[in-house]
Amino acid sequence: DGITCETGIFDALKAKYPQAEKIDLQEHTLMPAFFDSHSHFMAFAISLLQPSLKDCKNGEEIKETIISYLKDNNSNSNSWASFRDFPSLSQNDNITKTALDSIAPNTPIVLQHQSGHGGMFNSKALEIIKQNLSDFSNELNEAEKTGYLHENAYISALKLIPSPDEKEILNSIKKAQDIYFSYGITSFQEGYLTSQMMPIYKSALNSNIIKGDITAFTPPDDYISALKFSKSINSPNFNLGGIKIALMYRPYIGESENFGTCSISEEDIKKALNTACDNKCQILCHANGDKACDMFINTVKSYSLKHPEISDCSPVIIHGQFINP
Repeated sequence: DGITCETGIFDALKAKYPQAEKIDLQEHTLMPAFFDSHSHFMAFAISLLQPSLKDCKNGEEIKETIISYLKDNNSNSNSWASFRDFPSLSQNDNITKTALDSIAPNTPIVLQHQSGHGGMFNSKALEIIKQNLSDFSNELNEAEKTGYLHENAYISALKLIPSPDEKEILNSIKKAQDIYFSYGITSFQEGYLTSQMMPIYKSALNSNIIKGDITAFTPPDDYISALKFSKSINSPNFNLGGIKIALMYRPYIGESENFGTCSISEEDIKKALNTACDNKCQILCHANGDKACDMFINTVKSYSLKHPEISDCSPVIIHGQFINP
């Protein structure tokens, strides 16, 4: 059943468990598995269905890769062309939105940055995004110049891309899981579980395709849906995590006005804390930046004055790259 019931001296264990099966590891060592500290499991699984740009060293090589893919796959104007592992290149070496438009003016194209937090879109893709997203007018106006979208605007734009069919995704989940297992990782994290992803996760969990343990983080708007989802699945392999904020006190080096992006308000954190208390579940906050960490810590402190039971929910910060003493 995968459970280590006891460790100790071999002769003593053999005497205590005479019926236990002895397995010769032939000079190999059996060790505990690793826990994934943070990743986006489903995004990684789906990325395995996309052509990669990781070996491209400049904009010309990116352009050649895109042209080759479109030619080999007979892409038409109704199909999105999505590429993963878009590398960080200097401005002189990188591909431009204008170059993307020249390759396929009628095919929506997105180059997903290797960080998973942004990407470049061509004009056709931005046209579709503008027709469907009204909350990011400033970001989209800026993207008209550069093609780039980041964080919330980027993630919302990706949701507009039609998903592969379920069979393809389930097969890709198996491949992604095998890659995690190959590194000794048996507990995965889903860093951004949205309501759109829940049906495929339900299929993968209920059909026992996912063998490892999944801990999921969800945006605030999907938190209640995620709670209902976690109760609807027939698998012990799923655990619900929490919310996400990102903000810093000081701007990024060389960017005097860029302090990061806050994707949740203090009131939203309090609502999430209420939800955690009501459902007696742990609350984990995905926070990057010292100001984001302080925001969560201070909100939990003030909330605990009226709701001391929040301590039973074990509030935890994940990431916390910059945190004050």
